[in-house]
Amino acid sequence: MSKKHVLKLEDLIQYNDAGFNMEQLLVYNNSEVRLAALKKGQEIPTHSTSGDAMVYLLEGEILFNIEHNEEVHCDECGCSKSEGGVCEFRLKKGEFLRFHKDERHFVKAEKDTKMLIIRL
Repeated sequence: MSKKHVLKLEDLIQYNDAGFNMEQLLVYNNSEVRLAALKKGQEIPTHSTSGDAMVYLLEGEILFNIEHNEEVHCDECGCSKSEGGVCEFRLKKGEFLRFHKDERHFVKAEKDTKMLIIRL
């Protein structure tokens, strides 16, 4: 990582034609900060995290699905579509999403995308 104090986050990670790119910026106790870059059409497969997390889009657009153990209504979570316990969110540059630990989720880039991921 650079020794500079002021950095542009989107400049710290590059796109990779072979698959999504993930860079760890900071780890402290059980928390971490990462950057991810996905080219249009690339996916981060369904997974869960050990802590609550947040995603902030620096550029681009993603489809972010969260699986729930029971049926959830869109007005409860603010998603754009809910079907069979899966909530769908479409995030664009400048938007922020938070989700809870152990919630299985999936990400697909609708456009070339760079995002900041914070896990607590």
